[in-house]
Amino acid sequence: MRLLVAAAFALVLAGGCQQPQPPAPAAGAPTKGPLTAQLKAEGDALMARGDYERAVVKYLAAVNQEPKDVSLRFALGVALSNLDRREETIEQFRFVAINGAPGSNEVKLAREWLAKAGALDGAVPEGRQEAKPDTATASGPPKGRLAGRLQWGGIEPRDHLVRITVAIAGEDDANRDVRMQGSNFKLGWGYDFKNLPPGAYRITAENAGTRMWELKVSVAPGKETVLDLTEANSLVTPKDFTPQDG
Repeated sequence: MRLLVAAAFALVLAGGCQQPQPPAPAAGAPTKGPLTAQLKAEGDALMARGDYERAVVKYLAAVNQEPKDVSLRFALGVALSNLDRREETIEQFRFVAINGAPGSNEVKLAREWLAKAGALDGAVPEGRQEAKPDTATASGPPKGRLAGRLQWGGIEPRDHLVRITVAIAGEDDANRDVRMQGSNFKLGWGYDFKNLPPGAYRITAENAGTRMWELKVSVAPGKETVLDLTEANSLVTPKDFTPQDG
């Protein structure tokens, strides 16, 4: 199963080696910063040599710079799949399947791998829902989105893999039945809940049984509400609590 994706990725690398100049980005595609591009190139070179462990380190560093870049997530997933790190591969390929351009090779390969791994159902990580158009329906106003970064004392995923459980609960009559939770978010990256009925929510986040955040937030209809969870709005301080890896 891992060889299928790795072989496709090797073809991409081989094609790139034959071209003196890289192809121009597709219209609307994000342009990587110089540091991210360098990390990606170093990861690609390591992948071509079969050095998957070190490639993962490079790709993780690149993803930390630009966590929403689908091509970086795909490359990281390929490297992880070659190390048989199943759960981490699932996480990356699900991100690609949800956020990648429909019909793109990356999305097709990610979905194919997930299907063979028995992890395609919904293709949505725990605690998330498929993105749907934010348009008004007969059932109510446009849905909203709540997202933000998880930051704590300079912890980065490439150095420490610290998992955070984030949960939200509606507090208005119109959204009181909304209860969502994700246990695979990581410090240094972020969280994201989509397709939310607008209104007031309570958001909590924990690590190893310690509640680090508990806040109220209002999600606007048809918009993305950003709430970063940092030391500044935490229930605990870096002096009092050190998040646990794993």
